[in-house]
Amino acid sequence: MYAQQHDGVGAGFIHIPASFELAIQHGRIPGWHIRDLIAAVKLCIEDAIRVGNH
Repeated sequence: MYAQQHDGVGAGFIHIPASFELAIQHGRIPGWHIRDLIAAVKLCIEDAIRVGNH
């Protein structure tokens, strides 16, 4: 919706695994260490910026 109102602005959504803490609280769901979650999100943001600048 935002992208439809603002030309040239991409929008999207990604799913990431739960943190280990959340995975443990909710039972048998996949979980990643918070360090790995942060690194993955940073890479996604960097790539979105790189792609958006071309």
